[in-house]
Amino acid sequence: MKTKLSELFFHENIEEMPKSFLEAFAVSPLPESDFIELTGEFKRLKNQNEISFTDSLIVDAALIQIILRSSKKYVNFCFVEKNKNISLMIHLSDSIVSLDSDDEVYSLEEVQNGGLTVYNLIPSTDLVDFLKEKKNYEAGLGDYVDRITNMVNTRIVSYEVDDIALFNFNISKSYSAMWRFFKYVKISFILFKRIKGSILDPEYKKRLGRLSIAMQYCFETQDPEGKQMSFSNPSDITSLWP
Repeated sequence: MKTKLSELFFHENIEEMPKSFLEAFAVSPLPESDFIELTGEFKRLKNQNEISFTDSLIVDAALIQIILRSSKKYVNFCFVEKNKNISLMIHLSDSIVSLDSDDEVYSLEEVQNGGLTVYNLIPSTDLVDFLKEKKNYEAGLGDYVDRITNMVNTRIVSYEVDDIALFNFNISKSYSAMWRFFKYVKISFILFKRIKGSILDPEYKKRLGRLSIAMQYCFETQDPEGKQMSFSNPSDITSLWP
């Protein structure tokens, strides 16, 4: 998918452009009802022990800064297996499917923060381990997901870094009053299904039965009752299928 988002993003009059024009090139927010349907479809998947998979990951906001600082063209969210669950590794590269020696790879490390399970990004120093993780998923949990969804399913969800930059720009404008409280990114796993009556149903039809992810920004505030978490609207950037 060629978006040429960088030309739009760095346009000198970007803030004067109509909102509808920006939306034509940027993220289309998932309607809340569609988001519930697509995450619910994923939640119906169960592992070989008939236990539902973990349906979302709360990732440190450093994820976005790492992506924005990268000189690479793509950020690839690669499916891997962790504790019998579907998880992710982050691969910054000029390619979607190949691995170069100067690529950046990050794994997700689970930590507890005041009772909340969050994931920090840990840079990988051994790219061979990354390849092993991908192959292990393909031969193990990935193969199992293929069988229960009846298709060769998603291994990588890939976005252009410029897509993420514009996504981040739009969120920063929409939630400017909350921006200083931005602390996490919630990555929800979704499974595409037909949703009759949805304006995005033609896009869902193209991806029927495929896994993907939807991202929300998480804002953490403090009030007399303790820490409170609020989320941006669920949004999905059109994926570059491998």
